Amino acid sequence: MVVLEAAAIGAAGYGLYRGGEAGVRKGKEAHKEYKREQNRSVQRNELGQKTKARSERISQIMSLRRGASAPSVTSTNATTATTLGASVPSVATTTGSSNTTTVEDRHRAVMEKLRAGRNEQAKNPGKGRFNPFKKK
Repeated sequence: MVVLEAAAIGAAGYGLYRGGEAGVRKGKEAHKEYKREQNRSVQRNELGQKTKARSERISQIMSLRRGASAPSVTSTNATTATTLGASVPSVATTTGSSNTTTVEDRHRAVMEKLRAGRNEQAKNPGKGRFNPFKKK
């Protein structure tokens, strides 16, 4: 009888030991999952803030393109302007049509310069690659 009791106690102890290992393993997995979920939550919040800021910037750009008034001067720009004694240049001072033509003119000039360089390179193939930004 004593032998059976000892065996039963041993079996119960072994069962508790194995059950404890499983419990610890499940606890570790639950803790890891909890930490992952916390990290995901923080990342979701950051992504939401970045998305909101980006959409605000895009809407601001679109309103400027449509010719809406310029946004108010930020405190940083205002302090810089007062310390330098100059006015802060406004984005809205240039009209949309003149700005577009300026960009188109600059694009056209760069493309002409590239074409001229490629023609030059075709005439002198041993000279190397053309660098349109190199000052002559």
